[in-house]
Amino acid sequence: MLALGLGGTPGWEWTSTRTLATLVGGVLVTALWVLVELRTAEPMIDVRMFARRNVVVVSVVTLSFSFCMLGLQIAHPVFLGTSPAETGYGFGYGPVVIGLAMLPNLLAMALGALAAPAVAARLTDRLTLVTGSALMAAGYVVVLATHASAPLFLLGTGLAGLGNGFLQHSTRTLAVESVPHDRTSVGSGINELIINVGGSLGAAAVLTVFAGHTAPGHTLPDLGAYTTSWVLCAVISVAGGAVSLLYRTPSKDLR
Repeated sequence: MLALGLGGTPGWEWTSTRTLATLVGGVLVTALWVLVELRTAEPMIDVRMFARRNVVVVSVVTLSFSFCMLGLQIAHPVFLGTSPAETGYGFGYGPVVIGLAMLPNLLAMALGALAAPAVAARLTDRLTLVTGSALMAAGYVVVLATHASAPLFLLGTGLAGLGNGFLQHSTRTLAVESVPHDRTSVGSGINELIINVGGSLGAAAVLTVFAGHTAPGHTLPDLGAYTTSWVLCAVISVAGGAVSLLYRTPSKDLR
């Protein structure tokens, strides 16, 4: 319900009764779900785990990268395929070229995931989280500043993908290490749930931004939809990096 309230549908306004009712209803349902989980002997998600510092830190970082990664998953291909003659932005690529243009992001993501264990061993887990968040923020800043140049645009998406790969691997590992050994499945489940929540919120937020920048009668938004989304994701990535500084080693957290 929260994602529906944030994303809405055509014709929904922020101050409309249905939007406000959906948002309030989503908050109430979430609160009710938490109460039920606290009273259940075998909860689906043990919300008591959020009393642990590292669980909260890893969850916030997971929320930040999934928000940006999934929020821009549709926006970037649309940008690549938009004709600059029609809108003043984009590159006018066809489907095949768009697919190839998405490869730097995907390959960098895979590289980041593969390199994360070695980086963590050398820099510590906390600095790996900070590095991943910083790379994502830097990537979105590069895209924002150089979106008129295809090579630099792809460089920016590659940097963001590299940071995303760092965080995808690290948060999945640390989510398990941040809980007692007999609750590892709970830690993993919480992390996967947060990825879905972050992605839903990111998609809803980006759709809201795009709706606000699309003139009546037009199908494509103005450039402000993209620049606002890139700024939003850069800020959220920086926030994730700041929260990462609060991470402590599991051995201290579990004593």
